Amino acid sequence: MRKLTILLALLLFTVLTIGQTNRFYQGIKSCVYTDFAFAPAYAATFTLTSEYNPATGLYENTPEYEYRALSSFSYYTLIYNLRFNPVEFGEDMGIGINIAPAFAFSASEDGIGNINFPGYLTLNFGAGSTYETAKNFGYYLGAGLEYNQLFVIKYDDNFGLEDPVEKPITTWTQPMVIAGIRWWSKNNVLKELSFKYGFGSNPKEASGSNVISPKTFQLSFGRFLNY
Repeated sequence: MRKLTILLALLLFTVLTIGQTNRFYQGIKSCVYTDFAFAPAYAATFTLTSEYNPATGLYENTPEYEYRALSSFSYYTLIYNLRFNPVEFGEDMGIGINIAPAFAFSASEDGIGNINFPGYLTLNFGAGSTYETAKNFGYYLGAGLEYNQLFVIKYDDNFGLEDPVEKPITTWTQPMVIAGIRWWSKNNVLKELSFKYGFGSNPKEASGSNVISPKTFQLSFGRFLNY
């Protein structure tokens, strides 16, 4: 929660400074059935297995844990993208610092609503890279970190388990990469299509389980604002 508060404060500060420089860029994007999230694994239940230890001549109980992971699918996701170019190389290339908070309208038996908040650097080319470019087409590549929260409203803190070994994981931070293309529409609006992929790792104890590692997939379509 502390990380999310810091990110929101950063977003507020940057929004308030927009207009003081011509290196800020804004956009709105959305996902329709193209936003997925898989949380890290956690130890849900365990069983005791009795094994004979010849060194002690005794039977010893060894716990075997069952690992599970929460996942979510969004029907519709709304994304606000804010970029600042600290460096621009001529008219057709710029380095951007980006934040793109997103709220996913998801609903399942576990809860409602997800939050995704990435912060990342991008290398931008062509259309959308600077305000001076005359290119009709552009693209960008980027990488950074993202904060995730599944189920802003949870129906059950234990997600159906009476007494889980560990609390189910609903918030986590992981690396992410993003790529996108931009073009001018017939209505003279700068459009954008992008794909974001977040990737993490499960706890070492869950490495032998069949639980998928934490991931996010987000295919979005949107437009620039005031460009």
